[in-house]
Amino acid sequence: MPSSDVKVLSVIPPMTQLNTPYPSTAYLTGFLRSQGVAAVQEDLALQLVLRLLSQAGLADVRAAIDRQGAQAVSEPVASFVAQFDAYAATIDAVIGFLQGRDPTLAHRINTRRFLPEGPRFRSLDVYVQLNTSGEESKYGLRCANVFHAGDGNLHPLILYDANAPGELERTEAFGGEILELSIRVGGTKLP
Repeated sequence: MPSSDVKVLSVIPPMTQLNTPYPSTAYLTGFLRSQGVAAVQEDLALQLVLRLLSQAGLADVRAAIDRQGAQAVSEPVASFVAQFDAYAATIDAVIGFLQGRDPTLAHRINTRRFLPEGPRFRSLDVYVQLNTSGEESKYGLRCANVFHAGDGNLHPLILYDANAPGELERTEAFGGEILELSIRVGGTKLP
């Protein structure tokens, strides 16, 4: 059978590596096309995410939560319900930004006033308090805060000179205050 009679559909299934495109189907599709094969690809993972992260998709999620009735919901779910109007009002613009259609939205997102924030954003409050409450000058140390925006993970990196007398002790005290502050805003510590 000549290659021109062959048609190929490559499919990326839902929930496959959502944070980065899975390249094998794109490579295969490109190769097949270069060989004269009619090849196309469909990314069902992307289609699923775009359907879910839309005004209609969020409304479907909200309706499913509402159908559960008086059952206890988790704190993140309760936060979503309480802020649903804000999520619905911003989701299409955010997806447009992520798809490169509105790069100016970055300035509004960066303010922390544009998007609704769930409970996991409390770790950002720890970051803000550390950088505005004077704790850095109190210990005479610098702290770089590396975190996964919105997922609640906070990784403080306290910079110190182990050869400077007393600096290790100040670092440990500073780290202890960071941990206490994190727990006060709802965080946990790992063993």
